[in-house]
Amino acid sequence: MCLTALLIVRFSHWVYTWGNPKCNGKLPPGSMGLPIIGETLEFFTPHSFYGIPSFITKRMARYGPLFRTSLVGQKVIVSTDPEINYYIFQQEGKSFILWYTESFMKMMFNYSAKKLISYDESKASRKLKDNFEAFMYGLISFPLNIPGTTYHACLKGRKNVVKAVKDIFEERKATKMPHNDFLDHLLEEMNKEKTILNEAIIVDMILVLLFATYESASTAMTLIVKFISDHPKVLAELTGKELHSGSKTFMAFGGGVRLCVGADFAKLQFAIFIHYLITKYRWKFTKGEDIIRRPGLVFPNGLTIEISEKVRSEEDE
Repeated sequence: MCLTALLIVRFSHWVYTWGNPKCNGKLPPGSMGLPIIGETLEFFTPHSFYGIPSFITKRMARYGPLFRTSLVGQKVIVSTDPEINYYIFQQEGKSFILWYTESFMKMMFNYSAKKLISYDESKASRKLKDNFEAFMYGLISFPLNIPGTTYHACLKGRKNVVKAVKDIFEERKATKMPHNDFLDHLLEEMNKEKTILNEAIIVDMILVLLFATYESASTAMTLIVKFISDHPKVLAELTGKELHSGSKTFMAFGGGVRLCVGADFAKLQFAIFIHYLITKYRWKFTKGEDIIRRPGLVFPNGLTIEISEKVRSEEDE
């Protein structure tokens, strides 16, 4: 009887402590949800691409632009205030320490993989793209590492991708056969005196570049085509226009020490892509067009377009 009462008291205290975390300063309002699980399930609920996720809007209406919550077992403060977010980016390593959870597409991936490591999906025994997709899909997922979960597939996918890249690295190093790709330049640099490169750094660099070209650039380009198609007036006005780099409220490339090192290159890439797309080609969607967040962007039915080259008279219009 006494033991049961003691367990109930201890459990109640644990639940209370979870819902009311201590802080050196003053925490913003919010809810920590259920112990350990927190509010993760609602956060990962699929929702429409257009508009702000309901998880955010509900809490903004109730608590304001700054609120606390718990996601994937971690206590989190969410800021939807552009000024605060801009300040955080500028103050990383000073007033703030940022923490991240552990936790066109095919064309861009194949092109990038070929340029980086001369990888050809049709000839490879290891299907790099499938494993990379599993890794990408589970990056923002509940960290439950058991077979059948998204997180487990993510870790397995990353392990297979690393193994494939390492195999290519070892084969290239042993044969010394030139392929005129990025890996050749890395191997050449690694063999120089006083170099900082080693196998681990090279593998990480390849993975980071694959991530940047596959997840960021290809998704952005897909959305560019989608949005231009949905707004004919924008298409009519685009010729001769410049891309807007944004302000404090537009931080697609991060900020502060987290500013993407390839931001200017990406903007140039997008500008060239848009220019040639709208001046040289016409297109229409034939399948898909649905976009959801889970919380990353997903095209559940794909996004298929029919594209054709413009005739000369259309280019001159």
